[in-house]
Amino acid sequence: MERILNHLEIDADAIDQALAAGMTFPAAWYTDLEIHRIEVEDVFRQSWQIVCFEQHVLNPGDHAVGEVGDVPVVIVRGDDGVLRGFINVCRHRAFPVAECSGNRKTLQCRYHAWTYDLDGSLRAAPRSEHEPGFDRSEFGLLPISIEVLGGFVWGHTNPNAPSLAEEHPALHGLVEEWRIDANQYSAPRPRTRYDIPANWKIFVENNSECYHCPTVHEGFGDAFDVTYESYTYVNEDRLSGQTTASNQKDNVFAETSGAYRFIYIWPGTFIEVDEIRASWMKVRPVTPESCAIDWDVVADPAVPQKIADEWDAMYLATMEEDYGVVAAQQQNMTSRAVPYGRLMASSESSISHFHHIVWQELRKLIGV
Repeated sequence: MERILNHLEIDADAIDQALAAGMTFPAAWYTDLEIHRIEVEDVFRQSWQIVCFEQHVLNPGDHAVGEVGDVPVVIVRGDDGVLRGFINVCRHRAFPVAECSGNRKTLQCRYHAWTYDLDGSLRAAPRSEHEPGFDRSEFGLLPISIEVLGGFVWGHTNPNAPSLAEEHPALHGLVEEWRIDANQYSAPRPRTRYDIPANWKIFVENNSECYHCPTVHEGFGDAFDVTYESYTYVNEDRLSGQTTASNQKDNVFAETSGAYRFIYIWPGTFIEVDEIRASWMKVRPVTPESCAIDWDVVADPAVPQKIADEWDAMYLATMEEDYGVVAAQQQNMTSRAVPYGRLMASSESSISHFHHIVWQELRKLIGV
């Protein structure tokens, strides 16, 4: 750990003072390979993250593929009605046992046809009868921890992980208070994946504030009230939330109503809900200067198609606008020409909260 401290030139007291004064992280923390390795291996692989909507795995044989960090996982509803999660890797030679979501009576690796029951046990391995001492019971799929909250299925790669409530004590209360239940929406949209040319922390920071909404997101500002007086932030434990009312302007969104609710859960999960649709989004680091985003949406089928289409277009435009913003930031972080920035505490409290979480986790992992 001393090597890491020296490499990063970390002065714990100086960082504490800088964060307390509202300063950002050093630019080098958005490009450094050593920090990236720690974040991938010790943070993202070891945390609770949303994998799918609960409604997509209601029936026996239903399964949904996804990732927890960079670890492939599959969520399965068994013949016994029990929901389980597994590492989506065949115990033979690491091919996935499920390549897409759907419904099957078994999970079968397409490479050599190793076949697993829905409880993860190995049912068949072709030619295993010719292998002395081969014991199918030793090669079942590796389990993961799963929980259901808010209409979302969450996964953790540790089969004995602390519960979601233990890891995020404030989450259950906020989900209840903000009436978040994705099961109320049933019209699916195609899952979208974005490759973002920016460090994952830049993406989280951008999504942690709406200070930029009046200047960057015209469409979002037409739909929701983004004024300083109305837009509210909640920062608790290792999560942050944002909420505001619908905008009553005379525009294309004038027929809509209801509050906008957005929750960020450490390290890379987001929940976004309004009266028309619910979505989850997940970011994971790919390289020190890039990340990948998965975005899954369900909508209220009772909403007229014209409004639903306009709503989808607004959110898509918002994402594309954010894409351009974070990409430009990363270019300048990479140059390291300006070593750090200064936050606006009254409008960017959730970024400050995020920075304290990152620093708390990093100093724990490197032993500062």
